[in-house]
Amino acid sequence: MRKHKKKFIWGIVIVVAVALMIFGSRGSVAGTWADTDVACLPGGHQNALTHIHANLTVLVDGENVSIPANVGVSSHCMAEAHTHTAGGELHIETPARQHNRTIADFFSVWEEPLQRDGYERKIVVNGQPATTEYLFADGDDIVVEFVSADSATSSPATTTDTAATSS
Repeated sequence: MRKHKKKFIWGIVIVVAVALMIFGSRGSVAGTWADTDVACLPGGHQNALTHIHANLTVLVDGENVSIPANVGVSSHCMAEAHTHTAGGELHIETPARQHNRTIADFFSVWEEPLQRDGYERKIVVNGQPATTEYLFADGDDIVVEFVSADSATSSPATTTDTAATSS
């Protein structure tokens, strides 16, 4: 009788653990970060062949938007585009030497919109216009700026993806 009770208890523990992994908050489904096509790192940092650091600044009408720590990090998944600390240092890590992670991917993981009603968006990477499909490179300095349409009409410096180039 005692053996069966132990097996039953272990069975419950295993079912609960599996349920938490599947339904836990903000995690992966089928190897990707929730609601994105950004892959989770199998084994975390240990299996990353690519490790890029980039700095991201997000501005809305000139005001800095805080980028939180641990965007793309959960107890059972680390998205290929993520943060560890607050302040905008991005980590792009992939199990392959070549990567295809973009600015749009990070915003998807962060759950922040790249299109905002009433705003025009400007993306600058290392001083050059870029698009949401720009592939991260090590040491990038990225600025994504949203300017309200009212103030954008008086500023000729605002660009859109159609006018910009991608790397």
